[in-house]
Amino acid sequence: MLCTTIGGSTMEFERGEIVLIPFPAGDHTSLKTRPAAVVNAREFLDCEGRLLVAARTSNLAAHANDVSFTIPGWEAAGLLKPSAVTSWLACCTAAMVRHRIGRLPAGAMAAVDRCLSRALGLHAVANEEPLKAEAN
Repeated sequence: MLCTTIGGSTMEFERGEIVLIPFPAGDHTSLKTRPAAVVNAREFLDCEGRLLVAARTSNLAAHANDVSFTIPGWEAAGLLKPSAVTSWLACCTAAMVRHRIGRLPAGAMAAVDRCLSRALGLHAVANEEPLKAEAN
């Protein structure tokens, strides 16, 4: 796929990494530095020059649903409290990452993918052919 990189960084990030970033507050009027999970594919970073991250929360009661994933082994992931990856998404540049905290446990990204798929309605199109760019 031909991509035009909008931004760039020498820092490399992988799906499942937990990073500390300024994340938009729910009302989008401020930023709060908080952990987030990197959820983008390498292709997104190559094409857009940004990371796509999902917010982490310690409010498990409010996120006991089908579009959030409670992280087993949260301590090993570098987190300070029991946590869930939510379907609250944001884009950021690599330069915005304040710290690498850790990574989700093995197998957790598949569960996060299922939650995001439900949140975005992607399960309905999972078996469709990929979009192809029209020739000019």
